Amino acid sequence: GAGFTHLQTGDAAAAAGRFRRALQLFPDHARSLVGLGAAHAADGEAAAAENAFSKASTAIDALRKGGRTTEGTLAEALLHAVRGRSDAAMTSLQTLLDRPEMPFSGWTIPVEPLLHSLRTRPVFQPILSRLAERAK
Repeated sequence: GAGFTHLQTGDAAAAAGRFRRALQLFPDHARSLVGLGAAHAADGEAAAAENAFSKASTAIDALRKGGRTTEGTLAEALLHAVRGRSDAAMTSLQTLLDRPEMPFSGWTIPVEPLLHSLRTRPVFQPILSRLAERAK
């Protein structure tokens, strides 16, 4: 969480430090790898960002193979959003909501820091509407 906060406030170096610390505890944590890649990209470290994004893709595949499809699909959406692939991110979010593993799948979508760039897009509103319907 601290890494995402630093990233949102523009302190990419501090964000990278926090994500690296999280990865010391959980080396294959997909969200932390995506965050680390985003921090490196924000700092202009393209090669380091690509390395983290590649590791994130591998971690996402492992989540899916391990039966954690919801977590993998959300991480995939975050990865796409950070890499500027808005349409692919929206497809991942729609997939997550079309095939929920649990009733609360996707409940963090409205507050996910790495989805901030999608919030102003009109196609994001139906995602929020679907989540609101589920909450009833």
